[in-house]
Amino acid sequence: MDAGNAVAEDAIGSAMTYLEKNKGAKVAKKSVVEVEGTEAYVTVEKVCGELDSMLDGGTPPDLVLDLTKIGISSEVVKSLSLTLGLPTVSAALGEEGDIREWRELTDAQKQYLIQVRPPGDLLPNIIRDLAMASNITNAGILYDKTFVMDHQYKSLLLNMPVRHIINKVKTSTLS
Repeated sequence: MDAGNAVAEDAIGSAMTYLEKNKGAKVAKKSVVEVEGTEAYVTVEKVCGELDSMLDGGTPPDLVLDLTKIGISSEVVKSLSLTLGLPTVSAALGEEGDIREWRELTDAQKQYLIQVRPPGDLLPNIIRDLAMASNITNAGILYDKTFVMDHQYKSLLLNMPVRHIINKVKTSTLS
């Protein structure tokens, strides 16, 4: 997961709590690797180091949850999953075919390399669809840090007769 990705951290915690409370799948060992930066070799060393320790301990991963969003670290994690044949669910931003490393998968690889678009990537498209379906002429769109609007900001309501303002709201936590 990307370093500082509070949404991913919360999602992992919630999933683990749900599994414990509902007697779901048993997680023998949970391992989280935080990656960041633009140096591919650093990400390779971190991820491969964790995989080595899991293999040495006799607990190879049954599933990799790739919670990286974009960038070199994200590309490295996807390349490693593909190269090592690790069953992976990736919550990468973008549509089908946007993961460059996974564009030409065999039928067998499509069975264990899966992309699931995160809600923060889907909801902006819902805004566009609602604006079209409802014939909206004015819109105010407010979003928080859990939404990644960088790659959709300019094109969200492009070529639509909708006057709009899009602003990121500042949030704070109550002590």
